[in-house]
Amino acid sequence: MELMSALDFDRFGAQGGDWGSVVTANVADLVPDRVAGLHLNFVTVSPPKDGRPLTEAEQAAFTALLE
Repeated sequence: MELMSALDFDRFGAQGGDWGSVVTANVADLVPDRVAGLHLNFVTVSPPKDGRPLTEAEQAAFTALLE
């Protein structure tokens, strides 16, 4: 973000893959007003943070990933 400011970009697009997708997603979370677009080609998700159990469809999708 400091680099984009130094280059005089107020808004910018961000792209990331593999570990870069985690970094890029965090950039979008940290400065959403500056990220005009986000492209990820390796997406990960975390379990629900509110402690709720997964729905049947969510659990089936998760199980399929592990097979």
